[in-house]
Amino acid sequence: MNSVIKKSAEVWIKAAAADSVHPYDMNRFYDLIFKCIELGETIDYEEIKTLIHQNLKWNEEYVVEFAKDKAILAEKIIGFIDYLKSERQINVYNLL
Repeated sequence: MNSVIKKSAEVWIKAAAADSVHPYDMNRFYDLIFKCIELGETIDYEEIKTLIHQNLKWNEEYVVEFAKDKAILAEKIIGFIDYLKSERQINVYNLL
């Protein structure tokens, strides 16, 4: 994992409630996604799971579910942005 993405992921994971849908918590997740898009990288299930294990004391079943859900969400968002950039020839950075 790229060091810039890792730092952004740690900010998100170490937040008081990474698993909440509060706007501040979601913004930290979206900042991570933006960094991935900006650098042409992704973040996957195993990377999210590892970050949680390194930083939080969550129940393993919850870790698996949370990491899976967030990895899928990240993949969908990044895929949609890639689609907009290639198929619709939209300069995404003008939208952001």
